[in-house]
Amino acid sequence: MFLKVYINQNNNTKDGIICGGGSPANGANFLSRIQEFSGDIFDDYFLSDGVSEEYQLKAQSQINRILNFDSVNAFKAKKLCFFLHGWGVDSSVYDGLCLKLMNDFDCVVTFDAFGFGMSKGVVRCLCMFDYVQAFSRLICLFDCDELTLVGHSFGGKTILFLLEKMQDAEYACALRAKLKSVVLFAPSGVKPRFSLSKKLRIIKYRRLKKKCKNHPNMCEKLLKYGSDDYKNLDGEYMRQTFLSVVNTHLKLSFDEFCPRCLLVFGAKDKSTPVYMGRRLRLAIVNSKLVIVRNATHYLCLTDLSKTYGIISEFFGYN
Repeated sequence: MFLKVYINQNNNTKDGIICGGGSPANGANFLSRIQEFSGDIFDDYFLSDGVSEEYQLKAQSQINRILNFDSVNAFKAKKLCFFLHGWGVDSSVYDGLCLKLMNDFDCVVTFDAFGFGMSKGVVRCLCMFDYVQAFSRLICLFDCDELTLVGHSFGGKTILFLLEKMQDAEYACALRAKLKSVVLFAPSGVKPRFSLSKKLRIIKYRRLKKKCKNHPNMCEKLLKYGSDDYKNLDGEYMRQTFLSVVNTHLKLSFDEFCPRCLLVFGAKDKSTPVYMGRRLRLAIVNSKLVIVRNATHYLCLTDLSKTYGIISEFFGYN
């Protein structure tokens, strides 16, 4: 997994390959935890029967690509922020926003989720739980007093599933004590409403899919039914992963101890319409919904000033 760490050292933002800043002992301990985590991730998500040794080595090198920082004890931060990117892009797209967030945190961590950016190369179909589990284990590598989670679209969905999992003992103990705030921009995960035309299109797709079992030459016709996200994916495993993830919906059953949560939706968002935000607002007790006029699904990418202003107001910095 490709990991990126932004450090706020005397108001000077730094990033680079993790070499274990801080004291040598602490640095070595952090590196061993990263290596152990990388090994676990490699075993869980990249190994499968029939995969060549060359490909395994390539996957391992991708996991170990970690950005570095200088002389900062990043794994022990008072205020830590994790940022999760959306589907179809990678963490680099959000560098501008992450740098702005450095005004308010000691450390900002972002990473490329499996199948994207520098973390490409999955060799089996993944499910939503795989992404949530990997993220929760990554959080445990960092010690902090206050943790904030920020996510866009699929990244927001991953965080929401993690919040639902807080009702399970294994997640609750680790997160409740330090998780203070959550900020989600156009998070997916709410089961969508389908129009009549959409329902008919789904029926046609399912019928055609059944025919393809006996007539493989008809499989190409299935592609016209796929979304742009589906069509742009490389490899059958990622397409299967996409179908698994997009068809996994939230139960909208959140822990009563859920941290304060800011939900930001664009009024003109067609991917995650405003009604999804309203449903989340009702489901999450300690939440606030902000609907931005004339904004689309990509507000946090197209208007950094407005995005950061909304976050700052929520945190009470303005």
